[in-house]
Amino acid sequence: MLWENVGGSGLLDSSKKLLRILYERNSMKSFTPENHWLIEQANDRDFQRIVLQNSLSNQKQEQERSRAFRILTNIPHCVLFKTRLKFFQSTLENERLKHKEEKPIVVTIRRNHLIEDGLNRLSSLKPMDYRKIIRIRFVNELGLDEAGIDQMGVFKEVYFLFFSFSFSF
Repeated sequence: MLWENVGGSGLLDSSKKLLRILYERNSMKSFTPENHWLIEQANDRDFQRIVLQNSLSNQKQEQERSRAFRILTNIPHCVLFKTRLKFFQSTLENERLKHKEEKPIVVTIRRNHLIEDGLNRLSSLKPMDYRKIIRIRFVNELGLDEAGIDQMGVFKEVYFLFFSFSFSF
């Protein structure tokens, strides 16, 4: 149904739910042969080429790309993990290149108020800002910049602290 884009939305939604339930049950205790869930056409080179292609030249390619994204969005388990990983890495690389020339966002955080400043400053960013380069600048209790060997690249420190703190509530 997803491959050919047929069926009403109610039938399609019910089919996706049933398929997901069956796949999850099969993941716990396998009752199908190996590679049973894979769509052969979704794992060939043409499918990969269409998904990874940046510009499409005709309507047929646009329809194929639409089909590919319907499959990846609704039933990703029908595409090999290796193939999905390649798509993900390609998407990340495209985003990196898109934001490479932009000025990084500098977030200043007082070392004594790490959680408070981290939550306030990072939560005020727009969702699209998280795709850009974010630099963290720590300020000590005297208001002076902390010297760092990683050129303000301590985002990981704040990121892990910020998310581990925010999900612990």
